[in-house]
Amino acid sequence: MSHRIVQTIPVLSSNNLQRDLEWYRDYVGFEKLFGDAMYMGLARFNTQLHLQWHAGTTVDPVLSAKVKFFVQEIETYVEEFVSRGTIQLEQFQEKTPWGTKEFGF
Repeated sequence: MSHRIVQTIPVLSSNNLQRDLEWYRDYVGFEKLFGDAMYMGLARFNTQLHLQWHAGTTVDPVLSAKVKFFVQEIETYVEEFVSRGTIQLEQFQEKTPWGTKEFGF
């Protein structure tokens, strides 16, 4: 088959892109690739997130979203995110009922 999905980039709603850029940079290690006050792209290694400004009104809501990252050697990320203050060590689940190791923020 010649058609395939090459990349998936979540676009997350925000009503303050600069604030959210700083959070993703300081607490998750993403860096700004491009953008302005309305739309920007962030990257960490080969993973991108985009942020899009929304007013937070009923006609232009800021929508909630969840993004899952599947990684190797999750303990490395746990150590990094504990040191950044992103998570507390107690949030790391070494064995979930569905057989994964995970944490959330």
